[in-house]
Amino acid sequence: MKKSEFNFLTLLTFSLFFFVSVSYGQDKKMAELKDASLEYYDLGGEEVPLIFIHGDSRDISQYDEFILNFEESNRIIGYGRRGYGNSKAKNQEKGLQADANDLLQLMAYLEIDKAVFIGNSYAGFLMTHLAENYPKKCIGQIYLAGNPGATFKNIIAKDTLNAHKMMFWAQAGEDYANETVKFNTSFSPNYAQEGYTIPNVPALGFLNSNNTRGIENMNVILIYAQRADNIPYQEPKVFFKKIASDSLLIKQVEQFDKDVVKPNLIQDSKMWVESFPSLQIVNLPIPFITGYEFERKPELIIEPIQNFLNSLKK
Repeated sequence: MKKSEFNFLTLLTFSLFFFVSVSYGQDKKMAELKDASLEYYDLGGEEVPLIFIHGDSRDISQYDEFILNFEESNRIIGYGRRGYGNSKAKNQEKGLQADANDLLQLMAYLEIDKAVFIGNSYAGFLMTHLAENYPKKCIGQIYLAGNPGATFKNIIAKDTLNAHKMMFWAQAGEDYANETVKFNTSFSPNYAQEGYTIPNVPALGFLNSNNTRGIENMNVILIYAQRADNIPYQEPKVFFKKIASDSLLIKQVEQFDKDVVKPNLIQDSKMWVESFPSLQIVNLPIPFITGYEFERKPELIIEPIQNFLNSLKK
Protein backbone atom coordinates (compact mmCIF):
# COMPACT_ATOMS: atom_id res chain seq x y z
CA MET A 1 0.00 0.00 0.00
CA LYS A 2 1.25 3.44 -0.89
CA LYS A 3 2.19 5.57 2.10
CA SER A 4 0.75 8.91 1.09
CA GLU A 5 -2.90 9.69 0.56
CA PHE A 6 -5.58 7.57 2.17
CA ASN A 7 -9.15 8.75 2.38
CA PHE A 8 -11.75 8.25 5.07
CA LEU A 9 -13.99 6.18 2.83
CA THR A 10 -11.17 3.71 2.22
CA LEU A 11 -10.70 3.51 5.97
CA LEU A 12 -14.36 2.67 6.47
CA THR A 13 -14.43 -0.11 3.92
CA PHE A 14 -10.99 -1.47 4.83
CA SER A 15 -12.25 -1.82 8.40
CA LEU A 16 -14.66 -4.51 7.27
CA PHE A 17 -12.76 -6.44 4.60
CA PHE A 18 -9.33 -7.67 3.61
CA PHE A 19 -9.01 -7.26 -0.12
CA VAL A 20 -7.32 -9.83 -2.32
CA SER A 21 -6.57 -9.03 -5.95
CA VAL A 22 -7.23 -11.66 -8.57
CA SER A 23 -4.99 -11.29 -11.58
CA TYR A 24 -6.32 -12.18 -14.99
CA GLY A 25 -3.05 -11.47 -16.74
CA GLN A 26 -3.65 -8.17 -18.53
CA ASP A 27 -0.82 -7.29 -20.88
CA LYS A 28 0.85 -4.60 -18.79
CA LYS A 29 3.28 -2.08 -20.22
CA MET A 30 5.26 0.91 -18.94
CA ALA A 31 4.66 4.48 -20.03
CA GLU A 32 7.68 6.74 -19.57
CA LEU A 33 6.17 10.15 -18.86
CA LYS A 34 7.60 13.51 -17.84
CA ASP A 35 6.73 13.14 -14.15
CA ALA A 36 6.38 9.38 -13.66
CA SER A 37 6.84 5.89 -15.03
CA LEU A 38 3.37 4.37 -15.00
CA GLU A 39 2.40 0.74 -15.43
CA TYR A 40 -0.73 0.40 -17.54
CA TYR A 41 -2.78 -1.83 -19.80
CA ASP A 42 -4.79 -0.79 -22.84
CA LEU A 43 -7.19 -3.30 -24.37
CA GLY A 44 -7.45 -1.16 -27.49
CA GLY A 45 -10.38 -0.45 -29.75
CA GLU A 46 -12.02 2.63 -31.23
CA GLU A 47 -14.79 3.04 -28.66
CA VAL A 48 -15.02 5.69 -25.91
CA PRO A 49 -12.03 5.32 -23.53
CA LEU A 50 -12.95 4.08 -20.04
CA ILE A 51 -10.09 4.60 -17.57
CA PHE A 52 -10.11 2.59 -14.35
CA ILE A 53 -8.50 4.29 -11.32
CA HIS A 54 -7.64 2.04 -8.39
CA GLY A 55 -8.06 2.86 -4.71
CA ASP A 56 -5.51 3.24 -1.92
CA SER A 57 -5.75 -0.34 -0.71
CA ARG A 58 -5.08 -1.94 -4.12
CA ASP A 59 -3.12 -1.59 -7.35
CA ILE A 60 -3.45 -1.90 -11.11
CA SER A 61 -4.88 -5.43 -10.81
CA GLN A 62 -7.90 -4.24 -8.78
CA TYR A 63 -10.37 -4.41 -11.67
CA ASP A 64 -8.87 -7.32 -13.65
CA GLU A 65 -12.11 -9.32 -13.71
CA PHE A 66 -14.60 -6.46 -13.64
CA ILE A 67 -13.27 -4.78 -16.80
CA LEU A 68 -14.32 -7.80 -18.89
CA ASN A 69 -17.92 -6.57 -18.64
CA PHE A 70 -17.12 -3.49 -20.70
CA GLU A 71 -14.39 -4.46 -23.17
CA GLU A 72 -16.86 -4.83 -26.07
CA SER A 73 -18.40 -1.39 -25.57
CA ASN A 74 -15.39 0.71 -24.54
CA ARG A 75 -11.66 1.06 -24.93
CA ILE A 76 -10.47 -0.17 -21.54
CA ILE A 77 -7.43 1.37 -19.84
CA GLY A 78 -6.16 0.66 -16.35
CA TYR A 79 -3.05 2.04 -14.71
CA GLY A 80 -1.11 2.05 -11.46
CA ARG A 81 -0.78 5.38 -9.72
CA ARG A 82 2.67 6.60 -8.70
CA GLY A 83 4.00 4.61 -5.76
CA TYR A 84 1.91 1.51 -6.49
CA GLY A 85 3.33 -1.67 -7.99
CA ASN A 86 5.80 -0.85 -10.76
CA SER A 87 4.66 2.77 -11.14
CA LYS A 88 7.28 5.22 -9.92
CA ALA A 89 7.41 9.00 -9.52
CA LYS A 90 10.16 11.03 -11.14
CA ASN A 91 9.73 13.93 -8.73
CA GLN A 92 8.85 14.48 -5.08
CA GLU A 93 5.33 15.78 -5.69
CA LYS A 94 2.41 14.16 -3.87
CA GLY A 95 -1.31 14.64 -3.75
CA LEU A 96 -4.17 15.23 -6.13
CA GLN A 97 -2.43 17.55 -8.55
CA ALA A 98 0.53 15.21 -8.95
CA ASP A 99 -1.82 12.30 -9.63
CA ALA A 100 -3.88 14.43 -12.01
CA ASN A 101 -0.75 15.45 -13.92
CA ASP A 102 0.31 11.80 -14.21
CA LEU A 103 -3.10 10.76 -15.54
CA LEU A 104 -3.28 13.61 -18.05
CA GLN A 105 0.25 12.78 -19.25
CA LEU A 106 -0.73 9.12 -19.63
CA MET A 107 -3.77 10.14 -21.67
CA ALA A 108 -1.56 12.24 -23.96
CA TYR A 109 0.87 9.31 -24.27
CA LEU A 110 -2.02 7.07 -25.35
CA GLU A 111 -3.39 9.81 -27.65
CA ILE A 112 -6.61 10.10 -25.65
CA ASP A 113 -8.11 13.58 -25.61
CA LYS A 114 -10.89 12.85 -23.10
CA ALA A 115 -12.30 9.83 -21.30
CA VAL A 116 -14.80 8.36 -18.88
CA PHE A 117 -13.23 7.76 -15.47
CA ILE A 118 -14.30 5.07 -13.04
CA GLY A 119 -13.03 4.21 -9.58
CA ASN A 120 -13.53 3.92 -5.84
CA SER A 121 -11.80 5.09 -2.67
CA TYR A 122 -9.14 7.73 -3.46
CA ALA A 123 -10.31 7.71 -7.07
CA GLY A 124 -13.34 9.69 -5.89
CA PHE A 125 -11.05 12.52 -4.80
CA LEU A 126 -9.15 12.41 -8.07
CA MET A 127 -12.22 12.25 -10.32
CA THR A 128 -13.80 15.21 -8.53
CA HIS A 129 -10.54 17.14 -8.91
CA LEU A 130 -10.57 16.37 -12.63
CA ALA A 131 -14.21 17.42 -13.01
CA GLU A 132 -13.60 20.70 -11.19
CA ASN A 133 -10.31 21.60 -12.87
CA TYR A 134 -10.20 19.72 -16.19
CA PRO A 135 -13.85 19.27 -17.25
CA LYS A 136 -12.94 19.20 -20.96
CA LYS A 137 -10.98 16.01 -20.32
CA CYS A 138 -14.00 14.32 -18.74
CA ILE A 139 -16.66 12.59 -20.81
CA GLY A 140 -18.14 11.22 -17.61
CA GLN A 141 -17.37 10.03 -14.08
CA ILE A 142 -18.44 6.78 -12.38
CA TYR A 143 -18.14 6.87 -8.59
CA LEU A 144 -18.14 3.30 -7.26
CA ALA A 145 -17.75 4.43 -3.65
CA GLY A 146 -20.02 7.43 -3.42
CA ASN A 147 -18.99 10.90 -2.35
CA PRO A 148 -15.29 11.68 -1.88
CA GLY A 149 -15.26 12.89 1.74
CA ALA A 150 -14.91 16.68 1.78
CA THR A 151 -15.95 16.94 5.44
CA PHE A 152 -13.38 14.53 6.86
CA LYS A 153 -11.20 17.42 7.98
CA ASN A 154 -14.05 18.50 10.29
CA ILE A 155 -14.08 15.04 11.86
CA ILE A 156 -10.31 14.98 12.44
CA ALA A 157 -10.35 18.50 13.91
CA LYS A 158 -12.76 17.39 16.66
CA ASP A 159 -11.19 14.00 17.29
CA THR A 160 -9.66 14.74 20.71
CA LEU A 161 -8.63 11.10 21.16
CA ASN A 162 -6.69 11.11 17.87
CA ALA A 163 -8.49 7.87 17.11
CA HIS A 164 -8.44 8.43 13.36
CA LYS A 165 -4.69 8.93 13.35
CA MET A 166 -4.43 5.68 15.30
CA MET A 167 -6.58 3.93 12.72
CA PHE A 168 -4.24 5.07 9.94
CA TRP A 169 -1.26 4.03 12.08
CA ALA A 170 -2.83 0.61 12.50
CA GLN A 171 -2.87 0.24 8.71
CA ALA A 172 0.67 1.20 7.73
CA GLY A 173 2.70 2.80 10.53
CA GLU A 174 3.24 6.16 12.19
CA ASP A 175 4.76 8.06 9.25
CA TYR A 176 1.89 6.94 7.06
CA ALA A 177 -0.60 8.11 9.67
CA ASN A 178 1.00 11.56 9.88
CA GLU A 179 1.03 11.97 6.09
CA THR A 180 -2.54 10.78 5.78
CA VAL A 181 -3.91 13.11 8.43
CA LYS A 182 -2.07 15.99 6.76
CA PHE A 183 -3.61 15.15 3.38
CA ASN A 184 -7.14 14.69 4.64
CA THR A 185 -7.14 17.86 6.74
CA SER A 186 -5.98 19.90 3.75
CA PHE A 187 -8.38 18.40 1.21
CA SER A 188 -10.81 21.12 0.20
CA PRO A 189 -12.62 20.56 -3.10
CA ASN A 190 -14.32 23.50 -4.75
CA TYR A 191 -17.75 21.94 -4.30
CA ALA A 192 -17.42 22.34 -0.53
CA GLN A 193 -17.57 26.10 -1.03
CA GLU A 194 -21.01 27.62 -0.67
CA GLY A 195 -22.61 28.37 -4.00
CA TYR A 196 -20.10 26.39 -6.07
CA THR A 197 -21.43 24.01 -8.71
CA ILE A 198 -19.27 21.32 -10.27
CA PRO A 199 -18.98 21.79 -14.06
CA ASN A 200 -21.58 19.99 -16.15
CA VAL A 201 -19.81 16.61 -16.36
CA PRO A 202 -22.14 13.59 -16.56
CA ALA A 203 -21.66 11.37 -13.51
CA LEU A 204 -22.99 8.19 -11.97
CA GLY A 205 -22.99 7.34 -8.26
CA PHE A 206 -24.36 4.63 -5.99
CA LEU A 207 -26.21 5.03 -2.70
CA ASN A 208 -28.45 2.71 -0.70
CA SER A 209 -32.27 2.74 -0.62
CA ASN A 210 -32.18 5.53 1.99
CA ASN A 211 -30.13 7.66 -0.41
CA THR A 212 -27.05 7.45 1.83
CA ARG A 213 -23.91 5.32 1.84
CA GLY A 214 -25.01 3.61 5.05
CA ILE A 215 -21.59 4.10 6.61
CA GLU A 216 -23.16 6.86 8.71
CA ASN A 217 -24.42 4.06 10.96
CA MET A 218 -21.02 2.40 11.42
CA ASN A 219 -18.80 3.30 14.37
CA VAL A 220 -15.41 2.55 12.84
CA ILE A 221 -13.44 3.42 15.98
CA LEU A 222 -15.27 0.71 17.90
CA ILE A 223 -14.76 -1.72 15.02
CA TYR A 224 -11.02 -1.22 15.42
CA ALA A 225 -11.35 -1.61 19.18
CA GLN A 226 -13.15 -4.90 18.73
CA ARG A 227 -10.40 -6.15 16.40
CA ALA A 228 -7.39 -4.72 18.21
CA ASP A 229 -5.61 -8.08 18.37
CA ASN A 230 -5.30 -8.03 14.57
CA ILE A 231 -3.40 -4.71 14.52
CA PRO A 232 0.31 -5.26 13.67
CA TYR A 233 1.60 -2.04 15.29
CA GLN A 234 2.01 -1.93 19.04
CA GLU A 235 0.95 1.63 19.88
CA PRO A 236 -2.41 1.60 18.05
CA LYS A 237 -3.02 -1.95 19.29
CA VAL A 238 -2.61 -0.77 22.90
CA PHE A 239 -4.73 2.31 22.16
CA PHE A 240 -7.69 0.37 20.79
CA LYS A 241 -7.47 -2.33 23.46
CA LYS A 242 -7.73 0.43 26.04
CA ILE A 243 -10.88 1.75 24.39
CA ALA A 244 -12.39 -1.74 24.27
CA SER A 245 -11.83 -2.24 28.00
CA ASP A 246 -12.92 1.20 29.24
CA SER A 247 -16.67 1.84 29.39
CA LEU A 248 -16.16 5.60 29.76
CA LEU A 249 -14.02 5.73 26.62
CA ILE A 250 -16.59 3.67 24.76
CA LYS A 251 -19.27 6.19 25.73
CA GLN A 252 -17.02 9.05 24.63
CA VAL A 253 -16.46 7.37 21.26
CA GLU A 254 -20.17 6.73 20.85
CA GLN A 255 -20.97 10.37 21.59
CA PHE A 256 -18.29 11.58 19.19
CA ASP A 257 -19.69 9.35 16.48
CA LYS A 258 -23.22 10.66 17.10
CA ASP A 259 -22.33 14.35 17.39
CA VAL A 260 -19.50 14.66 14.85
CA VAL A 261 -18.89 11.71 12.55
CA LYS A 262 -22.43 10.89 11.47
CA PRO A 263 -23.56 14.51 10.82
CA ASN A 264 -20.44 15.23 8.77
CA LEU A 265 -20.85 12.11 6.65
CA ILE A 266 -24.49 12.98 6.00
CA GLN A 267 -23.53 16.56 5.13
CA ASP A 268 -20.83 15.33 2.76
CA SER A 269 -23.33 13.22 0.82
CA LYS A 270 -25.74 16.14 0.70
CA MET A 271 -23.11 18.56 -0.64
CA TRP A 272 -21.92 16.04 -3.23
CA VAL A 273 -25.40 15.42 -4.61
CA GLU A 274 -26.47 19.06 -4.57
CA SER A 275 -23.24 20.39 -6.13
CA PHE A 276 -23.02 17.90 -8.99
CA PRO A 277 -25.83 18.94 -11.38
CA SER A 278 -25.31 16.05 -13.79
CA LEU A 279 -24.97 13.35 -11.14
CA GLN A 280 -27.27 10.35 -11.56
CA ILE A 281 -27.82 8.32 -8.39
CA VAL A 282 -28.65 4.62 -8.50
CA ASN A 283 -30.07 3.29 -5.23
CA LEU A 284 -28.86 -0.24 -4.50
CA PRO A 285 -30.82 -2.73 -2.33
CA ILE A 286 -28.01 -3.15 0.20
CA PRO A 287 -27.51 -1.49 3.63
CA PHE A 288 -24.23 0.26 2.87
CA ILE A 289 -22.07 1.07 -0.15
CA THR A 290 -18.47 -0.09 0.23
CA GLY A 291 -17.21 0.79 -3.23
CA TYR A 292 -16.20 -2.84 -3.68
CA GLU A 293 -19.50 -4.03 -5.09
CA PHE A 294 -17.64 -4.48 -8.39
CA GLU A 295 -16.16 -7.70 -7.01
CA ARG A 296 -18.59 -8.70 -4.27
CA LYS A 297 -21.95 -7.93 -5.89
CA PRO A 298 -21.10 -6.91 -9.48
CA GLU A 299 -24.57 -7.91 -10.69
CA LEU A 300 -25.92 -4.84 -8.83
CA ILE A 301 -23.86 -2.30 -10.73
CA ILE A 302 -22.95 -3.72 -14.15
CA GLU A 303 -26.24 -2.85 -15.85
CA PRO A 304 -26.47 0.73 -14.44
CA ILE A 305 -22.88 1.36 -15.56
CA GLN A 306 -23.55 -0.06 -19.02
CA ASN A 307 -26.68 2.09 -19.35
CA PHE A 308 -24.73 5.18 -18.26
CA LEU A 309 -21.94 4.45 -20.75
CA ASN A 310 -24.47 3.97 -23.54
CA SER A 311 -26.11 7.29 -22.67
CA LEU A 312 -22.79 9.07 -23.22
CA LYS A 313 -22.68 7.88 -26.82
CA LYS A 314 -25.96 9.52 -27.76
